[in-house]
Amino acid sequence: MKKTILLLALFMLAALVSAADVNLVSYYNSTIESHACAPANPLCAYNNSVKIPSDFSGTCGLLGAVKILGLSDPTDAHADAMTLSPANFTGNNICMSANTFAGGYCYFTWSDSCDASSGYSCLFGLSDIGNAHLSTCNTFSPEYKFCCKFPNVQLNCPQINLTVSKSDYNVGEMVHFDYNCPLSTVPIDTNIIVDANNFFRTSADQCGQTTKSFEINSSQLDMGTFNPKAFTAQLFTKDGACKSGRVNFNVTIPGPSGVITPVERCKIKSISADPLKLDSNTLVDVNIGVKYDCYNDGVTEAISIFDPNGNVLHTNTNVICNTATQTYAKFQISSSSTEGIYRTRIYDNNCMKEAFFAATKSRGTTTSSSNVPDMDLIPVIALLAVVVGIIAVRRVPKRKH
Repeated sequence: MKKTILLLALFMLAALVSAADVNLVSYYNSTIESHACAPANPLCAYNNSVKIPSDFSGTCGLLGAVKILGLSDPTDAHADAMTLSPANFTGNNICMSANTFAGGYCYFTWSDSCDASSGYSCLFGLSDIGNAHLSTCNTFSPEYKFCCKFPNVQLNCPQINLTVSKSDYNVGEMVHFDYNCPLSTVPIDTNIIVDANNFFRTSADQCGQTTKSFEINSSQLDMGTFNPKAFTAQLFTKDGACKSGRVNFNVTIPGPSGVITPVERCKIKSISADPLKLDSNTLVDVNIGVKYDCYNDGVTEAISIFDPNGNVLHTNTNVICNTATQTYAKFQISSSSTEGIYRTRIYDNNCMKEAFFAATKSRGTTTSSSNVPDMDLIPVIALLAVVVGIIAVRRVPKRKH
């Protein structure tokens, strides 16, 4: 009994000592073939671990947690980044606190380095966005880096909630917000920042456990040259150290024919793709049947094609999109390509749309042998019939006279 109590005490002491940092993900070694595993899994035996402050950890499946990695298996795994859609892997996720991303404390990038001037450093690197190897930073080239900054002043931030009453407003309407700090025992001075260009004191009321409201006139917001314009709002503590998650809303200046629809923001109307049959008996390449159109003529877009593993096969950043449906004919899939579900994407700085298509191999049109009589078997069948007949005659009992 004493040994059990001592072990429990040692375990609790170890937990307290390590409470400041937790293991986010573990990996095998610092090579391009390194695999990953979830530290919480008993089978995870990798000694190299990425550590983060416990305040930024999250439990997958619970409110307030965001998936950052999807693993192919609990251990010895490849990984998908959170930015991959649709994901290759589900069921073995690595999560962090939602406030990590709402507050801008972490991000993924293909850049050669993280933004050190703003306090970010690299936690780990991936060989690709999906189905990737994971290792120490600067192992891969190119490398999809995960960059974070964890200022100590933000480790004990209170929970701050901000909501907006609806997502679309006309200029002149009052934009209504609700806010509270549900776990705070002391009222907190807060300010709201909208799109970094507009700053407002929320109200005379401080943020506390009781939900309170305030409004701003949408005509006070800086529309710039956009109509409609998408705004982002956040609630900050007075010292700027802590913040709520972002909330989004749109403001529109009505035109002569009424309210301008979101079509004006996203120029891309649609994209579709036809399934492909790849002739496995020849070397003829197949044109992909990607069709696309836009709400306006002469819009410059980019197109990318991804294979079934999420790898980029082709990118063209200078595609002209018009109101008439067009077919993309500048890329072909080889007959030696992998069968599976491919993805095509058309995008610009304002929006992105995707389509999927299946590529399968032609199997030929030869007639099945089961449907064709084999003439060589006729003598064999006849011989078998004779043998069976003889056996049957010999087994017939003789009649008594």
